[in-house]
Amino acid sequence: MKRVLTLFLVLAMAFSATACSFSDLQKELENAMKEPEQVSTDGDSEDNTKDYAEEQETEKDNSNASSDFSIDETVLLDQDNVKITAKSLAYDYYGDLILDVLIENNTDQTLNFSIDQFAINGYMTEYAFLYATVSAGKKSNETIDIPKDELDFLDIKTAADMTMTFSVSTEEYDKYLRSAPVQLKTSAAETYDYKYDDSGEVIYDGSNIKIVAKGLFENAKYDTQSILLYIENNNDFNITMSTDNVSVNGFMIDPFFYYDMLPNSHALATVDFDKEELASNDISAIKDVTLSFHIIDDDWDTVTESGEINITF
Repeated sequence: MKRVLTLFLVLAMAFSATACSFSDLQKELENAMKEPEQVSTDGDSEDNTKDYAEEQETEKDNSNASSDFSIDETVLLDQDNVKITAKSLAYDYYGDLILDVLIENNTDQTLNFSIDQFAINGYMTEYAFLYATVSAGKKSNETIDIPKDELDFLDIKTAADMTMTFSVSTEEYDKYLRSAPVQLKTSAAETYDYKYDDSGEVIYDGSNIKIVAKGLFENAKYDTQSILLYIENNNDFNITMSTDNVSVNGFMIDPFFYYDMLPNSHALATVDFDKEELASNDISAIKDVTLSFHIIDDDWDTVTESGEINITF
C-alpha cells in the first residue's frame, strides 16, 4: 500500500513540476516501487533495514498488547437512577490504559458524565478522560482513558487499583450529582509493591500533608519553567491546594498551580511559570522561588497555611 501511495505522489509531482525531466521521473518511479528496506537515503541499505526493523519493534513495545492484570465486572456508581459499570481494563495499541464502562441513564432527562477525580496505584492524575452525554432512558458504552505519557510520568507499568469520583450534570450543566470515591482493584492488587518516590527537599510537613520539591525542569508541553512537587495527603478527606505570594528571583510572579487530591493519596504535581512572564521580568534562569500554600477541604474551610517557603536552585 505504501508503494502505491508513493507512486501516486510521484506522478502528482511529475505533472506539477515542469522542470522535471523524463529520466528523473523514471528514477523516482523505480525508487518508489522498491521495498521500504531497500530504499536508502544515505547509501547504506543495511543500516536502513536495521532502522526499519527497530521502528517496527518500537511499535510493538508501545502497544502493551498483553496486560498482566484484569478486572471483574464492577458497579462503580448506582445512585439517583444512574449507573456506571466497569466492564474491562486493558492497554490499547498505543499504550494508553483503557477502562471500558457501561453508563445507564434511567432518568427522564439527558445527562452529562465526566471524571471528577482519579487516582491510579495511589497517584493522582488529571489526565483520566471521560465525557459522555446520555439521553433519558438510554445506555452508552464509553471508555475512561489514561494516556501512556501520563503513565510513564508516574512510572506506572501495571495497574493495581484505581480510585475515582464521577460528576454528573444536566443538559444545562447544572449539578445532578457528584459521587463518593470508589476504588476498583485489579487482579494485580494483592501482589503489587506500592512505592512512592519522595526524594527531594521537604518544604512542608504538617496537618497530615507532606510536600517535597524534587527539582526544576522545562515543561515543553506548556512552554513553562516548572517545579516538580511530590505531595502526600494522609488525611481521610479531600484537599485542594493553591499557591499565594509567589516570587521568582525577587519578582512577583503568578504561576499556575491548583490541585485536588483524594483522601490518602499521592501526587506528582507541577508549579508552572509562564516563560513570557518570566522574560517580561528579565528572568532567564530561576534561581530562587518564594511561595506559600493555601490548603482547603471540600467545604472551603482552611486546612492549613504553609507560611512562607523559600526554594533555591
